[in-house]
Amino acid sequence: MFFLDSIKRSLYMIVPFAAYYVMHALFTSIGKLIYGMAVADGGETADFMRAHAQSYKSWSAVCVYVLLVIGLWILFKKSDPLENRLIKEKKGFIRILLNVFFFGGSAAVFLNILAGYIVDLLKIDTSGTSSFNTDTPFVPGLLLFVFLSPLVEEMTFRWLTFGRIKKNINVPAALVVSSLFFGVIHGDAVKAVYAFIMGFIMALIYQLSGTFVLAVVFHMAANAFIFIPPYMLKGGGASEGAGLATGAVMMLLSVVFGWLVYGGAKKAQ
Repeated sequence: MFFLDSIKRSLYMIVPFAAYYVMHALFTSIGKLIYGMAVADGGETADFMRAHAQSYKSWSAVCVYVLLVIGLWILFKKSDPLENRLIKEKKGFIRILLNVFFFGGSAAVFLNILAGYIVDLLKIDTSGTSSFNTDTPFVPGLLLFVFLSPLVEEMTFRWLTFGRIKKNINVPAALVVSSLFFGVIHGDAVKAVYAFIMGFIMALIYQLSGTFVLAVVFHMAANAFIFIPPYMLKGGGASEGAGLATGAVMMLLSVVFGWLVYGGAKKAQ
């Protein structure tokens, strides 16, 4: 009985991740199938699709993530209550929200700059690494990377995976395991470590505040601070000195806003 119960509990905890993975693969395959059928028909439609392949890919990804939000919500809204305690209690929520936003943005920039220097120092090959790039049309890229992707990933890894592991094991296990899952889906070792750290912070914010929206805002801010600047600096770049200075400032801001978020969340408990 204990063995069977352990299996049931394990399956219960990974169901959200499996649902996310299966739906993502299914919806993405449908998008590719539609593109393939349009190109295979030949003629003007095929020429149009080939000429706008990047736009189609971007908007198709947006549609995939919209469907993921809807699918995850329909599947789990009744079985897994969503916590948004500070919104209901209104205890300094706006102040904490702003602190979380700037904490997320500064932490993301600092960790990305730090990762860049570590990669250069250790001569790590990242040629096969996918990342934000300005080849993606700005509007669908903004919708996908800044709004939809963070929402879907927070639903999957903080609301559902973290929540279920916390319920069935304990908080420390939930913090570590949900962050490991989050890191794994981001691919190579460098991005996985970055995602693990950020995932751990977001899970901690959710745990301390009991407010899912704050984890989402942190994630959206982090992605926005990484995604938008390359479009503003297109054709230009920053010197090594500017990179070091920016990294130092962002590290300081991360500490300041992180402390403010922690203090605000603890005070509101």
